[in-house]
Amino acid sequence: MAKNTEQDVRLEAKLRKAHLLSEEQLALVQELQVDSELGLSEALVQLDLLSSMEIERILASGAETRTIRLEDVALERDAIRQIPAKLAFEKRCIPVRRSGNTLVVAAADPHDESLWEALIAVTDYDVVMLAAEPEALEHALYIHYGSNFVGTKAVPKTALAKQHVNGNPWGIPEPWCLSFETLSDHQGIRRGRELAKQLASETSEPINIPVLLVGPSGCGRTHILEAIKRYRSAKNPLARGLLINGSELVERVRDYATVNQHDYLRFELRDRDIVLIDDAGVCLRDKLAAQEIGALISHFKQYGGAVVLAMTAEERHGSAQSSELQELLSQGTEVEMRAPDQVELKAIALDRNVSEEALTDQALEAAAQSGTGWYGLCEALGANHEKAGTGRHGDESHEN
Repeated sequence: MAKNTEQDVRLEAKLRKAHLLSEEQLALVQELQVDSELGLSEALVQLDLLSSMEIERILASGAETRTIRLEDVALERDAIRQIPAKLAFEKRCIPVRRSGNTLVVAAADPHDESLWEALIAVTDYDVVMLAAEPEALEHALYIHYGSNFVGTKAVPKTALAKQHVNGNPWGIPEPWCLSFETLSDHQGIRRGRELAKQLASETSEPINIPVLLVGPSGCGRTHILEAIKRYRSAKNPLARGLLINGSELVERVRDYATVNQHDYLRFELRDRDIVLIDDAGVCLRDKLAAQEIGALISHFKQYGGAVVLAMTAEERHGSAQSSELQELLSQGTEVEMRAPDQVELKAIALDRNVSEEALTDQALEAAAQSGTGWYGLCEALGANHEKAGTGRHGDESHEN
């Protein structure tokens, strides 16, 4: 009779969810287990379906503590009520949200055993722990539990907490973030932005996968991908997604192929709700990476999930792609994007408080013709102070 350990149960669930093995292969594994009394892991290795290293990594996948940016998330009041203020301040933790019987908690030290014991003592919920930056956590504690808490040594003392106490901010906050709100509005990005919002909110009508954001460097592709990631992470800290550059994905595919662990890489890609690939043309030109993208698209089309590929028009219609991949791409949703033109650039600049006197026709024309958009306009105007506030963090024109 086959072994039925807790580890084997978890492994089978992960394999089935990712559809990494066919039903015929799983049936063969079960038959071997019955005949030999092997565990699932041993049977998979003996049948040469997965290596022992791949199995170890699949079992460990998702087990690592994840990080949350508390400043990006709206904490739920109902969740806050589940943990007393005294415990929250003493153990440096704060509830984020409650879903059914699960309570998501952010903590400065999520591996603190005494914290786990304390949470078990005060709540009957299953606790999912996330790591948070200490200063952001301290600020959230002060905001949600108040300043009059007595009986703990954990009175807010950081500059971040003080700036709220005094009502007069200290220092300079981040000037920009890659979000939908900071994506400049012009005709060249509207359809891509609205489609991305639908994908990010997960409340839209079905969208044909993959989604292709096609346009030149400077049209806002990278900004949109970052905005999807930011929105999904803020809405659901436990969401499983991936944002990766095409060159990095090609490197990963080759590395895993070298050590014969391509099945584990395929599991990692499939174990996501959404995969965003920037500069995806690099992948389409690489045979191994293109195969993985094709397999991922086919998987998500059948079992659910989204793939977004950002690339140039030349890369979209490149001759190096296989006919099978071309067919998959043609079945998706393609959005043509462009950088802002001269009139749109002027409107963007005025909206960002650039004086009309500074916006010379020569600077606007140079930026529009170069396709570098807002960033290029800042360069043309010699506005280094403007560039410092946009090009570094969120200028869609600076990004691919």
